[in-house]
Amino acid sequence: EVYYRVSSRYLVLASPHFRRTLGQWNWGESIKNEKDGLYHIFAEDWDEEAFLIVLRAIHGLTRQVPKTTSLEMLAKIATILEYYELEQAEILEDRTTQWMQHVKDTCPIPESYCRDLMLWIYVSWAFNLTPEFEKSTATLIRHSHGWIQFQDLPLPPGIIALLKEKRRVALTKFFTELHDLPAQFRAAVYTCPFDSSQSFECGIFMFGSLTKELDTWDYTPQPEASYLGISIHKAYTKAMVGREAVWAPHSGHQTPKKKRSSFHPCNLSSRLVSARLILMSIRGLNLKEIKGHATPLRLA
Repeated sequence: EVYYRVSSRYLVLASPHFRRTLGQWNWGESIKNEKDGLYHIFAEDWDEEAFLIVLRAIHGLTRQVPKTTSLEMLAKIATILEYYELEQAEILEDRTTQWMQHVKDTCPIPESYCRDLMLWIYVSWAFNLTPEFEKSTATLIRHSHGWIQFQDLPLPPGIIALLKEKRRVALTKFFTELHDLPAQFRAAVYTCPFDSSQSFECGIFMFGSLTKELDTWDYTPQPEASYLGISIHKAYTKAMVGREAVWAPHSGHQTPKKKRSSFHPCNLSSRLVSARLILMSIRGLNLKEIKGHATPLRLA
């Protein structure tokens, strides 16, 4: 156990939570200790160092509040500020500005799904950092394989649901577009966009190429709607680096003597542009649009 001796006056002035707990005639969450005559408030699950930083700030001991902190510690501090309703308090405005700049310089937003990315999403939500929130949530949407968990970070469930839904919608559109293409190429009415006189040959070639690629990518049949194990980034990469076969009219296969300009211009890469655009256009969550789900902390 760790004990902190604090001033109820400072706590009440800074925090609505403590005003309710320690207000006049209302000590419901506190117990008077018979040995020392002091009122004891019990708290658990807080990081000792983070809690001490917040308490020192509440008591005006600014010289004892560190000027820099890690991303992990910043998330722990944000959790405490939210719980004790210190969002609108000015006790840490100067320090949070310094902390955020230090974190940006030493621990930029990752470009992959990892613990630091989860921390960035939570911190940017908590301290109302709109650009960082959009960037970090976009990275999560692109790189998550379906299991989105924030574990000990108290991000509102509504935001987590939005992240999952945005990922699901994007992948659904992508796979719907992808699996609609073979039917288009196979249809008797298919028309080559470059040369209608070669529509039959073009349709055969495109249908065969895409069918083989889908098998290579393990995307046949179309994945289930949860898309577990599939990331948007992985799907986009496969749609970008597929093998590129070519054919020439009246030839059927490429020969060393055949000039490149004589090949038919249709290829799989060009026909997957619209599918890739679905994934390329992914954006993160807009913090201003989701304020109804949560109340961000204030950052100076």
